[in-house]
Amino acid sequence: MRDGEAVCGRVQGREAGEPHSRCSVARGTNAPGGRASLRAGVAMALALAGVTPAFAAPADEAPAPDAAPGDAEAQAARTAEGQAQAKSGDRTADKVFVFGRRMTTSIATLNADPREAPQVINVISGETLAEQGVTSLEQALRNVPGITTQIGEGGTMNGDQFFIHGFSAKNDIYTDGLRDFGVFTRDSFNYGQVEVLKGPSSTTLGRGATGGGINTTTKTPFLDNGGTASTAFGNAEYERATVDWNQVVGDGVAIRINAMAHHNKVQGRDDLIHSDRWGIAPSIGFGLGGKTTLTVAGFYQKDDRVPDYGLPTVAVAPGREIPVTDLGVSSKNFYGFDADTDQTEVYTVTARWRTEVNDWLTLTSDTKFGDYTRYFQQTPVSCRDSATTALPIPCSVALTDNDPTTVPMISVGGPGPYDQTTLGVQNVSTIAVNAPIGGFRNEFLGGWDVSWETNDRDQYNYASRITEKSLLDPAHLPNPTLSNVKNNTRETTAKDVSLFLSDRFWFARQWSVSAGVRQQWYEVDQNTTSFSEDSVGAVTSTYSPISSNTQFTSPRLSLIWEPTPQQSYYVSYSTSATPPGITVSNGSTIRSPGATDSLGQGDLDPEKTKSYEIGAKVSLFSDRVLVQASLFDVKKNNAKEIDPLSGDIISSGDSQEAKGVELGLGGRITDAWSVNVSYAYTDATTTDCSPRTPAPPPNICLQAGNQVPFSPKNAASLWTTYDFTGALAGLQVGGGISYQDKVYLDTDNDGVSPGYTTFDGLVSYGFDRYRISLNAYNLTDELYYSQVHGNRVVPAPGRSFVATLGVAF
Repeated sequence: MRDGEAVCGRVQGREAGEPHSRCSVARGTNAPGGRASLRAGVAMALALAGVTPAFAAPADEAPAPDAAPGDAEAQAARTAEGQAQAKSGDRTADKVFVFGRRMTTSIATLNADPREAPQVINVISGETLAEQGVTSLEQALRNVPGITTQIGEGGTMNGDQFFIHGFSAKNDIYTDGLRDFGVFTRDSFNYGQVEVLKGPSSTTLGRGATGGGINTTTKTPFLDNGGTASTAFGNAEYERATVDWNQVVGDGVAIRINAMAHHNKVQGRDDLIHSDRWGIAPSIGFGLGGKTTLTVAGFYQKDDRVPDYGLPTVAVAPGREIPVTDLGVSSKNFYGFDADTDQTEVYTVTARWRTEVNDWLTLTSDTKFGDYTRYFQQTPVSCRDSATTALPIPCSVALTDNDPTTVPMISVGGPGPYDQTTLGVQNVSTIAVNAPIGGFRNEFLGGWDVSWETNDRDQYNYASRITEKSLLDPAHLPNPTLSNVKNNTRETTAKDVSLFLSDRFWFARQWSVSAGVRQQWYEVDQNTTSFSEDSVGAVTSTYSPISSNTQFTSPRLSLIWEPTPQQSYYVSYSTSATPPGITVSNGSTIRSPGATDSLGQGDLDPEKTKSYEIGAKVSLFSDRVLVQASLFDVKKNNAKEIDPLSGDIISSGDSQEAKGVELGLGGRITDAWSVNVSYAYTDATTTDCSPRTPAPPPNICLQAGNQVPFSPKNAASLWTTYDFTGALAGLQVGGGISYQDKVYLDTDNDGVSPGYTTFDGLVSYGFDRYRISLNAYNLTDELYYSQVHGNRVVPAPGRSFVATLGVAF
């Protein structure tokens, strides 16, 4: 459902001019406001230049994925339409009937719908996003168990450094199936839905995707006129305004504009922490309703926020560290400076082209250009348990000695700020052939995925900065000053070329085999110039070029049994590969240890991950409810070599194994009652690692058997709503529960962030063209931590309320 969209008597997918007699405002309110990019013309030219054969369904055949019922009549019509097409055997790859409504996946390389794909795919619908008042990707992913957020690039209620079952996914965020190159906190105003592919997915998504991939499907034009606007207010200075408008401007041509303006502080945190952002997402579609379509979409978002690096943990016993709030330190404390800032600006243009040559051949091509700039200045702190010259009484001792005369002092650390610009271009082109082979049903997909990415980063030094602060009453002034001499400049360029093939062959009516393979070539060049200044002010520089060139193969194989159209059972084997220097814009370095001819991470082979999964997907209640269950075993093997000069082991990371089970149920139990519930149990452990200091006997990993950091063993989420009828027609109530087990903060399992359970609520009432809603978050005002790091945790917002008024046009 488009956030806050009116379903004004029309079922999406019908031709304009076929209205029903009823009109209501759909639930929720997310939509944007902003200005166009000055670079949009250049970006569009680059995007269109790469367009060749893509995956954009005609609007009247497959409506925008955010389309959803606005009243009981529309819901019934949509469900009937879905059932009719499902029974007729319509298997168009981008038509999906999940949770009682038709959705599309925007991942061109996924040659299956989420219901039939032989892996767990969590879909967060636009309807759920709207009901929950979601404003960011991080908030949306709270609906998916097994995902945690790490401190680093977010702050202020949300951040985009995600882990899936303990495996880093910071490079595995996609928009419409194309890689999102930049590093920024993503607002959800232009989301139609969010999809999370669980398990190694390099065959589908390319390099990385160790724990899976996160894809956001954007709102696109459709053949109808109308729109919505909304305004929302809440505590902690929450203010948000959104607009969503779609207009048919010609035969098969429509434009759509989404816009957003947003401001908030954080309930329960220092007033210095805030976020101010706005954005606009215009798009135009050609050939809608025909066999050849082209959609060109722009996106702009500007954000000015204060990054929240949270509170430190403290050692209370050997091998045990807990958040300082457990010892009475205020959760409101902010340990940064007034000058801390995270300023980002994002411009992207995406062109998606699709042509149906005939009833068995489809060609597609998706191209994206992105321009991302960022200035980031933050303040990490730690509560040390050892004495230094500056702090003769360690912070942990002063905090726990019950002596009021000893003030616990924290250490301020971390590098200086950085300024970077990231540019990226990607094209994914496919050919889909759905034609029998020897009388047996067969679906083939092949194509290429090519991209170019560059990142120019300047790292600065502090000339002066307070290095100690009171843990109990931290000062925010004076601000640090910057040195005239940079720490370093780093220029990174990555080129990625891959060819992929996948095929699903039915050797019997109920049995099929799905197989795929991706061959990939990845090259990264990183040129670093480091600067140093001596006592008389003379500056010297050191230039260090280094590169890595790897090629790797990622296969996938599945056996699928479908005894009825409503049931699918599968056994699947999938893989992923993570080459050196994969996160070009997100801090990845491949610098060598220093000695000439010695090995560095750039010399290592890619990390390899493989997964075995057994699963089932069953549709109930006339395809209105989907039940998923799976057992999985994921093994990640790190890449390592022995340095010929030093004899040290050079390693890309730890080897890990994650075993567990996922369960999920989502959809409409009745026309009035919808439920989305999911649970994940994950036993993620370290199986091998490089020796730590002091060095153990050769090849002994001290952390073997420890739980993988940032991976909860148990996690669950529930969201349910009920729409009243009769005298209470227009009233909707809903609620949600989120549960997450404790997570460890380091490989030694010393630091721990405790588990939590939170409760959210919704009351909404629609009348005429208007809807008023009240969302409540963290109703019990529980202190829990939404972002974690090795020795820091960020408190989540306390009890919060947001009231929204939406209107349909």
